[in-house]
Amino acid sequence: MNFVMEIGDQVLYFLDLTLTLSTHNSQMAVSFSIYRKDTYTGISIANDSMHPQQHKLAPVSHVIHRLLTIPLSDVDQLKEI
Repeated sequence: MNFVMEIGDQVLYFLDLTLTLSTHNSQMAVSFSIYRKDTYTGISIANDSMHPQQHKLAPVSHVIHRLLTIPLSDVDQLKEI
């Protein structure tokens, strides 16, 4: 696995997060938001598929856990809900 460091950009996309760097009163701050590609459909596994129920519920559990653990702004939390 290779990591690349980009210098000079204020926005970094990492996995499913967007990290934005900002400066307020000479202090750096990082804000988080959820990143989704343009092709995102919102459906992980169709409900009528033959997958086990725990596989169908895993994406829902992940989204709830992500909402509760990532420090999102109020606007991003409402968008995620």
